[in-house]
Amino acid sequence: MVKGRKDRQDAFPRIFTCPNEMVALSMAYGHARVTNEPQKSTGPHLCRTITFHLRGEMRGSRTEYIHWLQHVPDQKQIIVQCCRYVGEICTGKNIKQMVGRALQFATSSPKGPAYLTGAREVMEEEIEPYSLPTEYWKPVVPGALPASAVEMIAKGLVQAKHPLLITGYSGRNHDVVQALVD
Repeated sequence: MVKGRKDRQDAFPRIFTCPNEMVALSMAYGHARVTNEPQKSTGPHLCRTITFHLRGEMRGSRTEYIHWLQHVPDQKQIIVQCCRYVGEICTGKNIKQMVGRALQFATSSPKGPAYLTGAREVMEEEIEPYSLPTEYWKPVVPGALPASAVEMIAKGLVQAKHPLLITGYSGRNHDVVQALVD
């Protein structure tokens, strides 16, 4: 992180230190709801995932008493019902692809949290730097309505004597309220 901040001062993310991962998760979720942009939250929970080496065979393997106490066999199940996407990073070699896919889910409608986890050994794995085109990870958009369906909806609205507008999920996009008023 020190190297990243030094090399890319203008593009390095702002870091908030939180004493508890629930605080970090709540801050990231609240900020994402207000800004409509995905926020990143990381913390001790990444270090508490299952570790698969027992005595220092690899960097990140269990070396201290706390690593045994914080062992979570299936950490994803703790949060899966609250997320649009949950994934496990199994190697550092495709970490950019994993993060890209998680962000693709987080930014596709309906937007919501994405959660990635990984073993300590994976988080400390040394990899060769590589670049990845970001255009592959844009939000997914639904296919367009066929022209006949658009025409049917338009006619129905124009001919309606007492139209009813149902605005479920409109709070997900802050611009909807003004569009409805207009």
